[in-house]
Amino acid sequence: MRLSDVDLVELLERPGNRSFSSIFSSRIVMRGQSVFRPDMEDDMILIVRSGRLRVYLAYGDKEFSLAFLGKGDIYSSHTGAYVQALTESEIVLAETHLVHRHMASVTAISSIMVRILGQMLRSSFFLIESMVFKDSNTRLAALLLEQAEDSDRNRLQPADDMSDLPDIHLELTMEQLAGLVGTTRQTASTLLNDMIRAGILQRRGRGHFVVLDMTRLREIALQ
Repeated sequence: MRLSDVDLVELLERPGNRSFSSIFSSRIVMRGQSVFRPDMEDDMILIVRSGRLRVYLAYGDKEFSLAFLGKGDIYSSHTGAYVQALTESEIVLAETHLVHRHMASVTAISSIMVRILGQMLRSSFFLIESMVFKDSNTRLAALLLEQAEDSDRNRLQPADDMSDLPDIHLELTMEQLAGLVGTTRQTASTLLNDMIRAGILQRRGRGHFVVLDMTRLREIALQ
């Protein structure tokens, strides 16, 4: 589940953007290694070149996933969240003030960065609101509904006989999905299977679902 369909790495590597890309330095992080922590004072911008990272909050022994970053995604250290490598990953880092200095001259990249960081903020508010006011079934339905509506907006043309139905590609393991909705892996799996049996979803592959009944999914999400 990408934060954006735009690959910032590809944009930065274009010849016309070399002055901007030169402010970033490359770093390899191993699986399980922390990249950012709330107690770090560095003010940095991170872009993922390869691999997968998790952004999460931690309170005592509880962790709440905010997002999963993949190739081309961007994140900022000043949010106060933890960022940890889920796989061996390559990232590029730059000091925030240097990025700000170059953003005015590369408007295409600047607008994409702002949009992705805005999506991260929306994800944070979604998590906080869901944890306070909704149960796990409602949180899962709300997440699926958001993904289905995004898929509807981004669809360019029909792909097959079921193309009129919203398509969801989560790109998450069951454990990662459970972390996003604040429940256990077993509960998340049970809730998904319940929606499949109820005719709300159809599984088409690993992390790939078609929404058969948007009305019912929306009703559960808005409970």
